[in-house]
Amino acid sequence: MSRLIDKEHNKRQRPMKIIVAGLCRTGTMSMNIALRELGYITCHLTEQMDDPKRYFTLWTEAMNCNFLNKGRPYGREEFDRLLGDYDACLDMPCCLFWEDLHKAYPDAKIILTNRSVDSWMGSMHKTIFPYIRSWHTQALKLFDSQMTRPIVVMMETSFKVLCNNDYGDRCRQAYIDHYEKVRNTIPKDQLLEYNFDDGWEPLCKFLDAPVPDGPFPKTNSADMFNANVEAEFWNTVCGSLKSFGIYFFPIIAISAAAWRWAA
Repeated sequence: MSRLIDKEHNKRQRPMKIIVAGLCRTGTMSMNIALRELGYITCHLTEQMDDPKRYFTLWTEAMNCNFLNKGRPYGREEFDRLLGDYDACLDMPCCLFWEDLHKAYPDAKIILTNRSVDSWMGSMHKTIFPYIRSWHTQALKLFDSQMTRPIVVMMETSFKVLCNNDYGDRCRQAYIDHYEKVRNTIPKDQLLEYNFDDGWEPLCKFLDAPVPDGPFPKTNSADMFNANVEAEFWNTVCGSLKSFGIYFFPIIAISAAAWRWAA
């Protein structure tokens, strides 16, 4: 069966140096900013928002192939096509591929951004899980094929892989299992466990990089996440109204009212 990735012609432009295996909402946005400041070209969800239909559809295909037995799995060649412009990758869904990426790029260093499972579950239930499950997101997904649908399908598939879309005890255990498997698989000298308040020193020592001036970046709190989601929601609404005009207005109006009600 033909795969979308087979139509991609991108090649690796630079060696893959860093794979961040920590799950989303464990400081990955802050780590992304830090790695950028250290000179790395990072693949993070935010870097792929310029072309969400391409990137997130490819990531969904990759998860279907590698984890859900729906096609020939991605390996080094496919990851080079998808990630060839980057020398570091992190956040969903990259972190789910940590083992495949480690096999494809065995010399890359692994960073495990860390957070207590209770804190992580609390954050997820304030941010990503409500976004995925809200009916106004699901409604907009039906009509916005350029932004909302690729992102939401990718996120739904990510959590199908992680916990079969069970956002309770099964998700909690999946988090624990994910971290234990990384710790038990990656050689100690190739792995950095990084906690949110560790600062620059352990990261720069691990990467043999000079410590920058100024504090380690801290961003993307639950409030910031939700504010960004709401802003993106309204941008999408405005764009959809321009595209669909009066026929789309009743659905958008209902979705917008529901967003305000749920906020």
